[in-house]
Amino acid sequence: MKPALLIMAAGMGSRYGGLKQTDGVGLSGETLMEYSIYDALRAGFGEVVFIIRRDMYPGFKKSVMNRISIHIPVRAVFQDINDLPESTGGNCRRTKPWGTAHAVWTARKAVTGPFLVVNADDFYGRESFQKAGEFLYSNREQDMACLVGYEVKNTLSAHGAVTRAICEADEGHLLRNIIELHRIRKENGTILYCTGKKDRQLEPDTTVSMNMWGFMPRIFSRLGEKFRDFLENHDPGKQEEFLIPSAINELIHAGELQVRVLDTPASWIGMTHKEDREAVRRKLAAMVARGEYPKNLWA
Repeated sequence: MKPALLIMAAGMGSRYGGLKQTDGVGLSGETLMEYSIYDALRAGFGEVVFIIRRDMYPGFKKSVMNRISIHIPVRAVFQDINDLPESTGGNCRRTKPWGTAHAVWTARKAVTGPFLVVNADDFYGRESFQKAGEFLYSNREQDMACLVGYEVKNTLSAHGAVTRAICEADEGHLLRNIIELHRIRKENGTILYCTGKKDRQLEPDTTVSMNMWGFMPRIFSRLGEKFRDFLENHDPGKQEEFLIPSAINELIHAGELQVRVLDTPASWIGMTHKEDREAVRRKLAAMVARGEYPKNLWA
């Protein structure tokens, strides 16, 4: 079975100031997620599942899905704040999406085979899809997953701080711990992050996650269990999020999941801040000029 590509596109874009998921930045108006789909096609993926908000669907279908559907099967699932595990009840105090781990769990009825999860607003690079695709084609263990790991120096924005999940792996490249760090940025040639009290330094080659995860379908039941735990231990009114790194970390430490880290030298391109947009356009144009991508992805 060909793996599926799950694209998380339900974010609010608060720091960006708009719907960056559908912002056309390619030379022919392509969104960043279309470059992921193009690379996934070349790596042998068989379908695309978009995770979006219900209110986004009409515009999203017209601007993205219709253009892609002639090249690869596509479908959409809706991330709904009221989509909760049975017996947990409804939630009237929640006003924002539950987070990335909930977004993945949302696709539990749409995906029956191996799949790769990516963010809609990140460019990952062709090699990353090739590595992830090879893993998903060869892996047969339901409780084995993969994570494409980037060097933190290749994931920074020139226009503001970012949040990244720092990865610790053993000699066999199995993930042992993953934790999110905040306000990561480069100052005077040094990469720093904030601990809440003071800044600390990060080595440039520190491995970080950009939310490029390969899973088998059993992960849905695992995430459902963790989501139930999350709901029991967090006040929904505080708007805390159920995130992939924290959920996966719990599964690893409980011995319920193994994650192989696939290192890549690729450089991330993304639109965390509005000012990132022009830099992204220039970098994509340069890759087209070098022949790495066609001027029009779908011509």
